[in-house]
Amino acid sequence: MKKLSLYISIALAGLFMGSCSEDFKDWADPQTNPQEDAITIPGYQASAVSALDLAKVAEDSVNVYTISSATLPEGFELGNSRIELTPEGVENATATEVKTSNDGKATKADLQALIESVYGKAPVARTFDGHVYTTAVKDGQAALIDAGTVKVTATPVAPNISQNYYIIGGTLDWKADAAKTQKFNHSDINVYDDPVFTITIPAKEGEDTWFGIVDDAACEAIAANNDWSSVLGTAKGNGNNALNETEQLDTRAKVGNDASFKVPASAGAKYIKVEINMLDYTYKITPLSFDEYFYEIGGDSNWKSTNALYG
Repeated sequence: MKKLSLYISIALAGLFMGSCSEDFKDWADPQTNPQEDAITIPGYQASAVSALDLAKVAEDSVNVYTISSATLPEGFELGNSRIELTPEGVENATATEVKTSNDGKATKADLQALIESVYGKAPVARTFDGHVYTTAVKDGQAALIDAGTVKVTATPVAPNISQNYYIIGGTLDWKADAAKTQKFNHSDINVYDDPVFTITIPAKEGEDTWFGIVDDAACEAIAANNDWSSVLGTAKGNGNNALNETEQLDTRAKVGNDASFKVPASAGAKYIKVEINMLDYTYKITPLSFDEYFYEIGGDSNWKSTNALYG
């Protein structure tokens, strides 16, 4: 106990002495102090946990490490804790601080957001190098404790990607059965390995072209209950989408209005190409000023008739 108390007392003394100086510094260049050196406490050490699958975590928080108990000297108590996570396999990666409880729990939302910001939304296990720090507090003063390093591996919750997507609106009625005739193209690859869907639709001649994006479930909700909440549109709000740029998708329920896409008549489009990435939840709208079809004419018809070529 005396040895442990000495460790913390020395750390606190160094902290207080390092924060005081009689040297005058200009107010325009105020004095700053680097983070104090962390101490280690015998028996107080973080340990790694098994790989996490956030989709299977029902609670709001989950252990990203466990930590052994250590008896602090009289008058000391644990303050706050954190883990600094550095992604593996990412060039020039930097550490991100994630707050934890003193027993090693971080919020599921913080982990999900960190993984998405570094690696994207694909449901793939990601590994981080973690460094755990906590504080010992007495009389309002804190000493920093280094609890060691751990590996943290977690798989994010995957977005729900449907097998089929459709354009609703455009030159057709805003009805579910009409939408089913405007189906996005997709490869034969699993949608989580290839989350990109594309379609080319005609533009209204001389008018703005408005449309949304639906899947099978959204079509059923519209047809059965006139429920448009899960229709996808621009996260920027109704008709505020850009052209020829990648932007964020979102549902009408989250955006707060009908959030439809718009290609203005001034774009001069004959056709409209729409590309969506359902892992990134992004879209790109490209107005096309040429016809969807080119035509071939040649000796096979004695140069008298044409054949439409689709590309």
